Amino acid sequence: RHGGVEVRLGTRSEAIDAQGVILNKGSRIDAGTVVSTIGTTTNRLIDALPAEKERGRLRVEADMSVPGLPGVWAIGDCAAVPNSRADGAPCPPTAQFALRQGPQLAANIARRERGEPTRAFGYQPKGLMS
Repeated sequence: RHGGVEVRLGTRSEAIDAQGVILNKGSRIDAGTVVSTIGTTTNRLIDALPAEKERGRLRVEADMSVPGLPGVWAIGDCAAVPNSRADGAPCPPTAQFALRQGPQLAANIARRERGEPTRAFGYQPKGLMS
């Protein structure tokens, strides 16, 4: 404990309830407010796919298809989806983008089935919280 901050190494939160955080070692931290800054990791299935990765996420084409894997598409946290409205930079893994990728992907799959050209994903964010 230093300066009112307690650091617990090798400990994970198991649950959060109205009284605080329950830790994996059976103890708890009592708190009225819990702020969590949890990093994200990709699913093991993504690691197992024989596809190119970009910082742990599947590299996908502008239409969200996975190169080299016909019929495989990816969106959301597991995919580095190029944003055509941001010079092709990968979309951040946030709900704001994933919620818009879903309908676009569904439309692209339907287009592919009809033999029509697919469309690149593009979205201008409404803003980000920091």
